[in-house]
Amino acid sequence: MSGPDIHEVTKDSVPPLQADVVRHLEFLGYAVSDRDARWISFTHASPRRWNVWLSFHEDQVVLSATVRVGAAIPARHRAVQEALNNLNKLSTAVRYVFVKRENEWVVRMIMHLPPRYQREEFGANIAIWEDETDQIKEVGDAYHGDGGDGSG
Repeated sequence: MSGPDIHEVTKDSVPPLQADVVRHLEFLGYAVSDRDARWISFTHASPRRWNVWLSFHEDQVVLSATVRVGAAIPARHRAVQEALNNLNKLSTAVRYVFVKRENEWVVRMIMHLPPRYQREEFGANIAIWEDETDQIKEVGDAYHGDGGDGSG
């Protein structure tokens, strides 16, 4: 006795939660750029906003973004890590992780949302996401140091 797989998405059958979330993000200027069995990726019309990925689960919806920081970072590693730790201390909802992926350093931003869609609640969560992820500039400042060109 099992229901439809929440991850099983076909062109003709999109679960209502996903449909509501996609419509809401489209209203905010995001567009679906890719979709597979586990993730939907969105790009935003404005270069000020990060591209995001959503994954739908029974107990949560995961909102994620990855920002490339650079390949040669060892000299600024502690400054970037400290900036991220400061962001995590101040954040009410978004978590930041600094990891090395292949040959580059990236910052992963993650927010866990409830597995339901209520317009006001979802809109408030997305507003928090956008406000808090705007603070990622602090990581860029830490990475570039005082020179702003990567030399500091």
